[in-house]
Amino acid sequence: MNRQFHVRVLFVALMTSGGTIFALDLPPVAIPETKNQALDNDLDPVAVKAALDDAFLRQALRKPDPRRAFSEYEEAANRGSLQAMSDLGFMYLEGRGIPKDYGKALRWIQPAADGGNPSAQRLLGWMYESGLGVEKNFGNALIHYRESAEQGDLTAMTNLGGLYYFGKGVTKNYAEALRWVLPAAQAGHTRAQVRIGNMYQNGFGLPKNPEIAVTYFKSAADSGDDEGIYHLGLCYRMGAGVEKDIGRAIELYRQAAARGNIRAVSSLAWHYSVGLGVDRDPKKAHELALSAAEYEDAIAEATLGLMYLDGNGVKKDEVQAKSWFEKSALHGNEVGMTKLGIMYLYGIGTPKDYDLAWRWLKPAADGGNEDAKDELDILLRKQKERP
Repeated sequence: MNRQFHVRVLFVALMTSGGTIFALDLPPVAIPETKNQALDNDLDPVAVKAALDDAFLRQALRKPDPRRAFSEYEEAANRGSLQAMSDLGFMYLEGRGIPKDYGKALRWIQPAADGGNPSAQRLLGWMYESGLGVEKNFGNALIHYRESAEQGDLTAMTNLGGLYYFGKGVTKNYAEALRWVLPAAQAGHTRAQVRIGNMYQNGFGLPKNPEIAVTYFKSAADSGDDEGIYHLGLCYRMGAGVEKDIGRAIELYRQAAARGNIRAVSSLAWHYSVGLGVDRDPKKAHELALSAAEYEDAIAEATLGLMYLDGNGVKKDEVQAKSWFEKSALHGNEVGMTKLGIMYLYGIGTPKDYDLAWRWLKPAADGGNEDAKDELDILLRKQKERP
């Protein structure tokens, strides 16, 4: 396959996210514009790796001394303060200043949630949604998110809407997702704004309107939300709701990556691997992709697969390529599915296996991947020709 094919199919994955048009009074946006040009500023993969490692602590308690905070919360929790119990559980959940311990997190969060504390109810919902210290159970996650959301917790409202948006534990229902997420977005919750932006961008539960989507992404980005910055970058990359500007997209990806956004890192890796908007730098692409792949990012895994398949900045290795495509496919990426199916179809890096080729090409084709559809047609013809 030629590089043009690789570029086209991989970028399909970059846009895979997140009635009446609601009038919104959104805050002004103050993100500086840049010219459309290749940005050659240094992007240190080591610094990016550090940002990723710290990303999941970003929302942790803002105490100058976590150990002192722990002592204070423990004392208050032992006196029966539900909020202190929730905060103490959160510290165990995130490993903030103390070793991460999901069992101890549950010990404090569960009684606080039973006592009606909304932040504890939301955290308990997150534990069930993610399978942290408890068996993953979307039904229980929905119950606890709803308890918290009904008390006005904006994050719980956003998370509850997310379950309906993705159909986790419930039938997918964009109207119900909108019912919970829109008020949170209007109240200024940045992740809710990103979700509403995605709904407008894709026409999920709302009229498709890229321009309105951009206003939501900009609002979240202006508040420093890494997902808002990343999605705004996607808009500039695709020319969706704004004039297409690759240089602007790269700059926004860099900002999001510096805040620990994994998808921004994997998108930058792809750009460096093909030299779009930046000077081509396979070594940097490989380092960035590996950083994101540590967090099981499907786009980064697909990028690594393409690099090993082509020998782009690394020694050509079809077995390694297959391994990365398989990881990407198992994480639901259509590019990974398509490339893995092609390898089985033609016997690239693995023996030919039409059954496995079908297994991976079919869902990618059903998801709208045009290259998967073409290869699936070839597979069907080959199967008919078999004796």
